Amino acid sequence: MSSVHSKETIASIAKYAENGLSGLQIAAIIGTMSRSAVIALGRRNKIHFHGVRTERKPREPRMAKPPYMQCEPVAEEIVPADLITFEQLGPNTCRFPYGDRDYLFCGKPKFEGLPYCAKCCRIAFRET
Repeated sequence: MSSVHSKETIASIAKYAENGLSGLQIAAIIGTMSRSAVIALGRRNKIHFHGVRTERKPREPRMAKPPYMQCEPVAEEIVPADLITFEQLGPNTCRFPYGDRDYLFCGKPKFEGLPYCAKCCRIAFRET
């Protein structure tokens, strides 16, 4: 076995870890081991690394509600006469399906970036 795993090396790793140094910092001091080797050797010898914690930068706030949920509620009901067939679907029409076997689709103008109109988005993507 090489001198990297000597009792002196293990003792120095334990001393540095006890003083709060991280595996990376200990590896830099020792100079002959990588961070992973220091951590692996420490784990095999039950040495706990606590290292210096750095402050995490705060996360950007999430969007309160998706844009389609910010739309005003749609009061109108979809009636079967307004529905369209698969063949009638266009690139900018709502693709929300209605029915059990013979699907018909909403057909209203779709919401930007989504396959459904605002009303159908509220049905498909409900908040829990």
